[in-house]
Amino acid sequence: MKYVVTIALASAVLSGCATPEFINAQNRCSPQAYQDYPIIQQQRWETRRRQIQIQTDKRRCVTTNNANQTESVCEDVTEPRWEDYVVPVMVNINKSARGEVIDACARNICVRSYGNPECKVGK
Repeated sequence: MKYVVTIALASAVLSGCATPEFINAQNRCSPQAYQDYPIIQQQRWETRRRQIQIQTDKRRCVTTNNANQTESVCEDVTEPRWEDYVVPVMVNINKSARGEVIDACARNICVRSYGNPECKVGK
């Protein structure tokens, strides 16, 4: 049951603005595509970028005068820099191929049933 729900959700995400008929065609194609291209998770390393703050040799001070007392508050000045870092990610290595097979299969069903690859009714 969990597998069927996953297929339905994946089809809905892949279809975007597709017609209900096209989504139904994708759902008909999904079980075979998942059998031919099962979910295989593989760890890969991915480079990402993040902004970090780097200390400078500068300080910013604000001085206030209250009656006969002067108070200064200082803080270090930092500047932004971009830093690359590597993280492990899990990737479904069959996702792209499976999606292409599902879409091709759905387009074929649509052409046979509706005369067009989008399953548009009345075209």
